[in-house]
Amino acid sequence: MTISRQKDYLVWSILSLLFCFCPLGLAALIFSLKSRDASNQNDSVTAAKHSKTAFSLNIAALVVGIILVIIVIIANIVARSS
Repeated sequence: MTISRQKDYLVWSILSLLFCFCPLGLAALIFSLKSRDASNQNDSVTAAKHSKTAFSLNIAALVVGIILVIIVIIANIVARSS
């Protein structure tokens, strides 16, 4: 019996951890690893749940990271114009 594996978003989670927003990236990495472990144990329900959570956390980390970059750019522009 073949069970389809859930996406674990592991690479995206690592990139979120390193480049976006560390706390959310770390949480996404943990859920990515949990999803991979559940897939390896053929537990598709748990793998799907953890995969969805990792995806959501990665989206949140990306959004927060982009917002922080925009804030830093605006703060630099304001500081240089003063």
